[in-house]
Amino acid sequence: MRLATLLGATAVLIFSLFTASSHHKEDARTYQIKSYILDNYKSWLAEQEEILGIKHFGEPDIGFSEKPSSPSVDRVYGSYVMSDDKVYFDAELLSLPEDKNEESDARGIGHHEFCHFYMDKLSESMGLGDYPDTDPDAPYRAVTVPTLTLSEGIAHFCWRKVQGNTCDFKETAFERIANEYDIVELRHLAYAAGRCLVEDPINQFGPQAFRYFLENPLKEGDLEDLSQYEKRVLKALK
Repeated sequence: MRLATLLGATAVLIFSLFTASSHHKEDARTYQIKSYILDNYKSWLAEQEEILGIKHFGEPDIGFSEKPSSPSVDRVYGSYVMSDDKVYFDAELLSLPEDKNEESDARGIGHHEFCHFYMDKLSESMGLGDYPDTDPDAPYRAVTVPTLTLSEGIAHFCWRKVQGNTCDFKETAFERIANEYDIVELRHLAYAAGRCLVEDPINQFGPQAFRYFLENPLKEGDLEDLSQYEKRVLKALK
């Protein structure tokens, strides 16, 4: 009886070791990316301050997204949750520097989400509340396209800036968003058009540009000719 119990316990132990080892091998890369993020995110915040000439309002909490239970749920590389002051990373989707994949680069995604954190905290410090503010009348309380264009444009700029990339398709981006009426496609175009829109103001005026964007947000009519809004920003900040 004791021998049977011992053999049973041994079998359970061997099985547990085997499954733990298999799980570890399966998720080794995910663990590696999580460790990379946790070891480096503070240096990314400092790097962003230096590149943009800003000072962060503390540090966001860091979390990792759970894999959705349904395959129909869209997954994103990262997200910033204003209510928690928390940046989430989906470690299963992200890549390391040696992978040389700019689209899923964990450092670049970090800069994108940390820029959202900065703009939200800057807006609160100016007495303007959360940024971006949601539209209570829109489905799922989504932000409007002009707000999305500016808020995601700023974050997208921060991401590409640290990678050393510049916008070389401004005219095309502005023209496409001006002539698009499908809401889904508009929201997709907002990222690239917004990035091109904020690039020159931020490069030339740094923190002043961020404050101007918050005090003078993009409006629906501005989407028809983003170059005019850009000119107003540059003129006001000179």
